[in-house]
Amino acid sequence: MKKTLKLVCMMLAMGFMTSCGTESVSEKVYNQGINLIPTPVSLQQQEGKFALTSSAAFKASTPEAKGVAEFFANKLKTSTGFDLAVSETGNIVLNIDPAQEMHAEGYKLVVTPSGIEITAKTPAGAFYGMQTVLQLLPAEVESKSIVKTDWTMPCVTVEDAPRFAYRGLMCDPC
Repeated sequence: MKKTLKLVCMMLAMGFMTSCGTESVSEKVYNQGINLIPTPVSLQQQEGKFALTSSAAFKASTPEAKGVAEFFANKLKTSTGFDLAVSETGNIVLNIDPAQEMHAEGYKLVVTPSGIEITAKTPAGAFYGMQTVLQLLPAEVESKSIVKTDWTMPCVTVEDAPRFAYRGLMCDPC
């Protein structure tokens, strides 16, 4: 009985000592490289990284862009814990301009160390641009609870538009 009690006490003490250390965050293997699905029309990697922090904010050029920004601010809050504002100024810029000469669902995404800018012709293009931003962030962005990790993404310039009239993975004629 005494040996069992000593063993349990020693195991508890070791557990407390290992759980009360400095927290280290390391990059997971699945977060290395740029892996985008579907493969964009154009992808150019630049030097540097953009760090998403709690002080980041969305800037929306139109009411439709504001809707897209609010959707993604809520999505990011789930995994990052950051309460990202949607306002007149910000370093995550969503520009919807119907005068752009691009496909209706196309977008141009530019990530620099100081911010993110998405230019699209329609709200759908801005939405797909933000989907690409989610893919550039660590995979933990899909977590249903707050994760402590380095919320960084590589600096890139991406231009993309759908290549087909419909979206899908498989058309089964059977």
